[in-house]
Amino acid sequence: MKEPTHKILIDRYLNWNLVKERLEYYKNIGKFYSLDNLKDCSTKAPYFCHYLAWRLGTWTDEQWFEFFDKLLDNATKLPNWNKTRVPQGCEFDNFWSFIWELQVAQLFSYNYNTSVEWMNSGPDLKVNSNVGQFFVECTIYRKSFGLEEFIGELLDHVHIQIRVSHIPFTIFSLPKNKNVEPFLDELCRPFLDEEFLEKKLKEVQEISPIILPTPNGIENLYIFIENHNAKNFNPYQPWTATGLPENFLDVIVKEVLGNKRSSNKLKLHRPNLLAVNLLLGVDFQLANAVRRAIPTPNLGAEYDAVFLTACGIDIIPSLKGFIYFYDDHPIKALLNQ
Repeated sequence: MKEPTHKILIDRYLNWNLVKERLEYYKNIGKFYSLDNLKDCSTKAPYFCHYLAWRLGTWTDEQWFEFFDKLLDNATKLPNWNKTRVPQGCEFDNFWSFIWELQVAQLFSYNYNTSVEWMNSGPDLKVNSNVGQFFVECTIYRKSFGLEEFIGELLDHVHIQIRVSHIPFTIFSLPKNKNVEPFLDELCRPFLDEEFLEKKLKEVQEISPIILPTPNGIENLYIFIENHNAKNFNPYQPWTATGLPENFLDVIVKEVLGNKRSSNKLKLHRPNLLAVNLLLGVDFQLANAVRRAIPTPNLGAEYDAVFLTACGIDIIPSLKGFIYFYDDHPIKALLNQ
């Protein structure tokens, strides 16, 4: 069977010696991730790499690994911690979900005069405070953004001038499940041809950006090479356009709340708070930057509070984002302290 082209690229750029060094140096990371388990994903579709192995073996910033190591240290000290909370499997976007849980746990365990414990079932966390207890469920808005991020990171190693983007505030849907592997295989195939890339890099010296091919049937995904010193400017840059922010944000908010309304026994754990990280999609961040109104979520009968933010993976979130709650929720008193 022919080896998928994206696996060839992954094997080319993922430095296993660096993975081993970091697992040995960062004690909390090494406690929950073994080299053998990380390598197991190297043969498993569709990504052919473990979600953390890729970062350990390609990222250059030690500060983030120090941050992650401390997050794990804090998480393991909270009551009811269990190593089964560490996501198993190789799915690339499991990374963001897990980091977000650890970030929220540290937010409440370090601030607001609260104590935090992990839940064995139901929501992720229970927060105890002098104004009452509440339960927290953490989620990220994934959609196709995780796959787009994977493509961007992989192609950045092919060449630093390659960019990946889509048109914000419009439908963005990449292949899912069994269709991910053949999609990535076809997408990455041209980049194994050194002459192809050399030709495009010469073209972009004359005019920029140069749009690169994507698989047939894929819409709203643009791969291109930029050169800010090119002699001429290519005005065709569809990813710089946008749809209507308010309409699209309304869809996002309704969808992310809808996905969780019936999960993890939220109705039985009151009051609760749904903590949503919208980091992966640029839409929320862009709308916030241009001061577009964020639609007020419909809490309905399932939620007592919702927290919307776009928090990076290298910081602890702040509740100064967009938070909505019923008046008797303990979070209101905590915010006023």
